[in-house]
Amino acid sequence: MSNAGTEEERRVYLASLAEMRANDLISADDETALARHYEDQKASLEAAFLQFLPEYQRRLREDGEASANAWLAETARELGRREGEAAGKVVGGLTATREATPG
Repeated sequence: MSNAGTEEERRVYLASLAEMRANDLISADDETALARHYEDQKASLEAAFLQFLPEYQRRLREDGEASANAWLAETARELGRREGEAAGKVVGGLTATREATPG
């Protein structure tokens, strides 16, 4: 993905947060937490990609495409699981979520 595409996605995401805040769907703290999570997740995924690339290339060279792709798929699933857990913690901590949860 081009950097321009990434910047446009970021702009749209932040604008949607601002709109939710303007409509009192989320608090200012929630808006900040979600924006921070977006930036943190983006940085985490970029770092993971840079970390995985040399290992994928090594596996591709030494073990072949099918094996390298299987490793990459499993690695991506695990990364997705971890990122999903982190997102769940962020969402669970939002004011709107806490207020909507019976308890």
